[in-house]
Amino acid sequence: MTALPEDTGTATYQLTPEAGGTGWTAPLGRLRPPEAIRTAVLYVCVQRGERHPALPVERAEEEGRNFADLHGLRLIETIIDPFGEPGPRLREGWSRVRALAEAGRIATVVVRWPAAISPERSHELRAHEIAWLKDHATKVRYSWPPLADPGMG
Repeated sequence: MTALPEDTGTATYQLTPEAGGTGWTAPLGRLRPPEAIRTAVLYVCVQRGERHPALPVERAEEEGRNFADLHGLRLIETIIDPFGEPGPRLREGWSRVRALAEAGRIATVVVRWPAAISPERSHELRAHEIAWLKDHATKVRYSWPPLADPGMG
């Protein structure tokens, strides 16, 4: 760090690499201590099966944990919401996700697929939530293999 907000009269930190080089600025809300960069929460919100009600939740949890392990993410919590409410902000579990992001305790939210945040018919709600998380220095990563980011490592 080369300058604090109180040094510059701005709301940002001026940073430079330890070895020198080109610097950059960052608002306080986007800074994380090194140990927090790999901190994640697993969010599960899936429709339960008719024959085996718990199976979809179990699969989503297992897949999310495997994804986190594969990508070196440290899961601090698994949050499970009941399926059915399209508005993520109306769900207790999603409110917990937002609180963790706002407090700077997580850098990543692992979900199985986009519809876990909100169904396709409510995609604008999902886009709003993903943008809000991004504004709080938190990424959304999908654990379902066809959507998983192989270059995330």
